[in-house]
Amino acid sequence: MVPSPARELPLWLKILLNICGPLGVGLALLGYLNAWLGILFLIGTTRYVSWELYPGAAAFVKRRPRLSLPIFLSVGLAMGLCAWFLLLRISPQIITPTITKNGGFTILIPIDTANRNMPIPLDENPEDPHSKFYRALTFSITDRHPDKASGYLMLEEDQLLSDDGRPKFLGKLILMYTFESVFTMTRESYGVELSRGKVTPIENKAVIPPDVVSSPTNHVIADLSKRHLLNGSIESLLKNFPLHMPKGTNVTFSEHLERESAVYIMRMERPGFFRFDLSVRPIGSSNQGVLPNKFQTQAAKTVKTYDLIVAMDSVIQATSADGF
Repeated sequence: MVPSPARELPLWLKILLNICGPLGVGLALLGYLNAWLGILFLIGTTRYVSWELYPGAAAFVKRRPRLSLPIFLSVGLAMGLCAWFLLLRISPQIITPTITKNGGFTILIPIDTANRNMPIPLDENPEDPHSKFYRALTFSITDRHPDKASGYLMLEEDQLLSDDGRPKFLGKLILMYTFESVFTMTRESYGVELSRGKVTPIENKAVIPPDVVSSPTNHVIADLSKRHLLNGSIESLLKNFPLHMPKGTNVTFSEHLERESAVYIMRMERPGFFRFDLSVRPIGSSNQGVLPNKFQTQAAKTVKTYDLIVAMDSVIQATSADGF
């Protein structure tokens, strides 16, 4: 005997439930709904929808009433698979869920306003946890009087001599420090470090991105040179090693004004998969003589500390296509 509905519903509602049931199954199969919700869609449709909408199936189950529920569930699953296929093929960009994450932190950079040869003084405190970071910045701006065709950041060296120019220079410097860190973290590196009379072995494991490919770097060198962002270390890396990025990833650099302050941006984007923006924005400076916590230098009286915000904004498409 054909099962009767527990409660009689209007025909339009029955039709709507017959559509929502398979769609719910299809969305559950795609992973956009919990699997239990897909099952509830099937149960609800089976319980409240009359077989009058399926005359052919109704005639069959009259002869074999025990097969009514398995038949309906099979039909629902088949329609759910069709819905899954259509949703996957027709509108992936619309239904693909995205994951958005935002974060950031503040960096303090000391500048010796009286020293043209070493604007970022060496940190004399071996216990400072940021001493390696400051030392890397100090030696990244030692390219004195570069050729005008080089596109080096030190072509903007005159900015270090003015209060208005220093934030702009430091914004570019931190952006390039970050780019170099991202570039090198995809490669293993070994060596030793000599500090305070001790030799410490260095063994950095490579961080391999998903769906990684090796890409040429000529366009990156040209872009950085045009914007006067290069230094000797970065140029050497880009000329001797390829970029290791997920397939189809573009790396671009830009700058714009935000609340009367320059913002420097590095974007890594693979259309349809992810977009990651790292931005550096100078926000101010201290009076002379104010140093970052634990930073020590004999030139403290002529040092000003500049604040910069590093922000990270990412949008990730939840997809497993193409091995990503």
